[in-house]
Amino acid sequence: MINGPENQQEEENKPVAIQQEQQEEAAMATEVPQTEQKSEDESNVAAETLALIVEQQGQEEAEEEHHEDIDSLDKSETIARLKEILRNQDVSKARLMGKLKAHFDQIIHAEEHEARQKFIQQGNPASDFEYRHGQDVANLNNLVTVYFKSVRQSYEKDQKSRKANLIMKNALLENLRELCEEAESKDSFNKLKQLQSDWKSVGQVPQKEMAEINRNYSALLEIFYNNRKLYIELIELDRKRNLEQKEHLILKVEKLIEAPFNIKQLTELNHLHEEFKQVGPVPKEKKEELWEKFKAASDKLYERKKEHLQQLNEEWEKNFQSKMQLLDSLKLMAQQVPESPKQWFELSDNIQKIIEQWKAIGKVPQEKVGEVNKPFWSEYKLFLQRKTGFFKQLDKQKAENYKQLVALCEKAESLFDENWQQHIEEIKEIQQQWKAVGPVAKEKKDKIFDRFKKACDQFFQKRREEGKKREEEELQNLQAKEQICEQLEKTDPNTNDLSTFLNEIKSSWQNIGFVPIKDKERINKRYKKAIDQLIGSSNSMPSDERDLKKLEMELASSSNQAASAKIIAGREQALRKRINQLELECQNIENNMLMFSRSSKGSGLLAQYEQQVVSYKKQIEQAKEQLKKMRSMGS
Repeated sequence: MINGPENQQEEENKPVAIQQEQQEEAAMATEVPQTEQKSEDESNVAAETLALIVEQQGQEEAEEEHHEDIDSLDKSETIARLKEILRNQDVSKARLMGKLKAHFDQIIHAEEHEARQKFIQQGNPASDFEYRHGQDVANLNNLVTVYFKSVRQSYEKDQKSRKANLIMKNALLENLRELCEEAESKDSFNKLKQLQSDWKSVGQVPQKEMAEINRNYSALLEIFYNNRKLYIELIELDRKRNLEQKEHLILKVEKLIEAPFNIKQLTELNHLHEEFKQVGPVPKEKKEELWEKFKAASDKLYERKKEHLQQLNEEWEKNFQSKMQLLDSLKLMAQQVPESPKQWFELSDNIQKIIEQWKAIGKVPQEKVGEVNKPFWSEYKLFLQRKTGFFKQLDKQKAENYKQLVALCEKAESLFDENWQQHIEEIKEIQQQWKAVGPVAKEKKDKIFDRFKKACDQFFQKRREEGKKREEEELQNLQAKEQICEQLEKTDPNTNDLSTFLNEIKSSWQNIGFVPIKDKERINKRYKKAIDQLIGSSNSMPSDERDLKKLEMELASSSNQAASAKIIAGREQALRKRINQLELECQNIENNMLMFSRSSKGSGLLAQYEQQVVSYKKQIEQAKEQLKKMRSMGS
């Protein structure tokens, strides 16, 4: 339909997203996926080859392949299976190869469809879309085509061989028929034995001809033996040999039963059946017994096959229940509404774990594959659509955030003038506003940040230049403090009037200004260590005064009142703890003294306790006095 002017105006006023949706639908309606554009040769080779397989392959093999689980394989698993068959050149896997190749084509088609959608969603016209699968996909397709040609050649060669064998066996039947109609002679039986040998040496014939030609052969043998009563003894001997052969074939079947069951045993059993039928007649009294014994052994193997399939069905049913539970879990997760990219990614990881568990579960009953697979992957597809919608909305928000950041850059750039110092606080406020703005597109993040950083750096570069002089002063102060530490480290601890010397050092230290922040802790530790060593090694200063002097010098090196208060509080706490401990020990001794006062035998020990009490009380008084002086330092 051709749009008139009004319709054209409506089309132009539609939102871009709607226009893109319409373009995508049009593209999907007109374009043919590349995976559907197979060459006729490739399709014909695969179809004709599979037709030959259906004609010639045994029923047990077909049933086994019928349960092959293909739908749950991802791309890499499918390629691995294809390459495994190609590497082994296993022509018996042709039907499986056909299914895997069809599944692989679906995956490639899905990838192309997703790429086309993304191309259109980015605002590109659908007609410009071009998708290349890559040389690895083309190489794989070529290898599959070569494989099917090889399989077809193998089956055609086998079919040709079977037809040739049929001609040869029909010729042998004619010879046998002529032998039956000939007059008896000494060579008749030898001719028969040669004919039988020739018959056994001829290979397989077409499946549909096998039963009839075997019946004709057996019937003619019966006619031959019935017509030659003169050679009854030789016939009986031949039948005994045939009896031994058939009994040997029965033993082979029984050995198959003893071995662990394998589906390949059924193929071998079919060969044994064919060989059993080709063996000549046996004594009449043994014929029925042998057949019943052979049939009973075969039935046991078929029964084991039935049990095997029943076990498989039970296992597949458990797998079905496990997959249904995972489907319920997926539905619950898919209903969640994350509010941030992180939550979306976490939810995606959890769903991916479910998918991995799903793939790790084995096959399910064939009739239930659609019941569980379709809803599971539909739920997953809906989740991906919701996730895509969220990130589209997030992209819109990032675009709005980018506009805000551009405005902040322009504002910061406009403030740098001759009065730049007056705008420092305003720049800091703009920096806070910048932090409050949400994320932007990754490809724009660095560029806009560099622009904003450049605008802010103009202000703070000026401040750094002014602070350079202050750094030089701090280095000079550091050198002065290093010299004081060196002087302390070289001072004799027993020098006269050590206290006055330390007071002078303290005054000099306090008058020195700030040092570089990175050297502050180191120089203070050196200063404190030198003070502690000097005072601790002095013999001219009482021990209680040493601790106070160390504290006084340490307070002089602290940076502020808060730091000093913290130091004093720590020392007070340790001193109070010591006082409490001394008082407790003194009290324990006094309690013991009360017990000794009632006995005349403990007078010597009582005197010893009294001395300890006097010592403890003296230490308590000294500690309390030290505590008072310490508190006066902090006031």
